[in-house]
Amino acid sequence: DGVPPTSFPGAVFVYVRSRGSLHQQAKLADPGRTAGDFFGDAVALSGATALVGANGENGAGAAYIYLRSGTRWHRQAALADPSHTSNDHFGGAVGLSDGIAVIGAPSANNSAGAVYVYARSGKTWHRQAVLTYPDHRPGDAFGDKLAISGMTLAVTAPGSSKVYVYARVRAAWRLQATLTGPGHAAFDEFGSAVAVFGATAAISNLEGPHGGAVYLYSRKGTIWRRQATVTDP
Repeated sequence: DGVPPTSFPGAVFVYVRSRGSLHQQAKLADPGRTAGDFFGDAVALSGATALVGANGENGAGAAYIYLRSGTRWHRQAALADPSHTSNDHFGGAVGLSDGIAVIGAPSANNSAGAVYVYARSGKTWHRQAVLTYPDHRPGDAFGDKLAISGMTLAVTAPGSSKVYVYARVRAAWRLQATLTGPGHAAFDEFGSAVAVFGATAAISNLEGPHGGAVYLYSRKGTIWRRQATVTDP
């Protein structure tokens, strides 16, 4: 409504469905209460747990985990940027699945990017893994977008137009595949959005040969293959 986005700290609104309609259950306010925190710029939900990114908090970024009890949401954990480096944008992308929280910091490491994985044990969240950009190129922003489903994690790197797929083996996350669009061109925006469900990944490509498309990949064993292309109707 004409208000500059840096003039307020942000908030997240939680809605629940009852008898076919949605009603607001809670409003989660920025714990930092500081303009420019960008609290709510990225959100994820899994069951009764919510993960909220605040990529501008303290200059480096943060993320908050909330748990629902009945109709109330309370903060269970506050996760700060482990590197404490200004402008890392930690919390710029978040994902949540089965007690695993994944947080992107696309501007870390001279904007090569990084992704942090946390696991819940009881009421405590501990860092399980740090995923650094496999190609190690500054400016590619690894972790700008991500998606997780069970033991599968997909991470984009807009500067490379690639999507990196990881599989969890016990507590370790291993790179399983590197997916590229059919154009194989840098900066064609392959990976501008990504979603994962089970053994299927959906990756958008705003440019490229189709002028905008979504590519569907399926996994068989450890191999990912492009299964279908959905173009703009």
